[in-house]
Amino acid sequence: MYQLQLLLNIPELFTSLSKIDFYSSMFENLDLSSIPEFPSSSPGRKGYSHHAMFRAFIVMKAERFGTISDLLDYLRNNLIIAHLCGFNIFKPLPSYWTFRRFINEFSHDYLTSIFQNQVNILKNMGIISGEFISMDSTPIKANTKLNNPKSFSKNKFSKDNQPKSDKDCKLGVYSASNDSSNKRYKFYWGYKNHIIVDAISLYLSLKLLLLLMSLILMSLCLYLLILIIGLN
Repeated sequence: MYQLQLLLNIPELFTSLSKIDFYSSMFENLDLSSIPEFPSSSPGRKGYSHHAMFRAFIVMKAERFGTISDLLDYLRNNLIIAHLCGFNIFKPLPSYWTFRRFINEFSHDYLTSIFQNQVNILKNMGIISGEFISMDSTPIKANTKLNNPKSFSKNKFSKDNQPKSDKDCKLGVYSASNDSSNKRYKFYWGYKNHIIVDAISLYLSLKLLLLLMSLILMSLCLYLLILIIGLN
């Protein structure tokens, strides 16, 4: 497939235009200036662009791939997406172990910086204001037998019983029911992922959606009215 796409020199034929437009728009508006594009100077080969590697992992999450191997297969069969990530498609793509090493060594501080840059861009564009925000969270369970419902370990949810497989995780609790009259809670070892959204921009987006739906309904009503008048 790789050789065939290069031979034809039209890798777009193997990827839908909607996918190309989606990733083109996303990467054009993604500020990666806080990430050094290439590793610090060291003897040997220059290596792959860290910006391209980062974009590739965005593709992995966007396509909901569970493994790096799935990502590699996708990039090899959709070279235009690999090109949009920033890879030279006339050369071999990074190996599985190159991707694995990159994600293992990638600093969380870079992610924080990227998020901050994107938020500042949206604020400067007037899309968000930050005056009113909404927050939600979801539990992320650690990979430990203490989270297994079939585990009968004694005091498995005691603060003094830190899982040996994950020294950083903490004891947490979440609601296992949305019924306000019968709240049920579950304990777990792990982490929490918090998401904050701008409530005003979300409200405006919903208003715009309702407005568009109203316009569509009005257009249909007018169309039906014209048909009725024409039949009479």
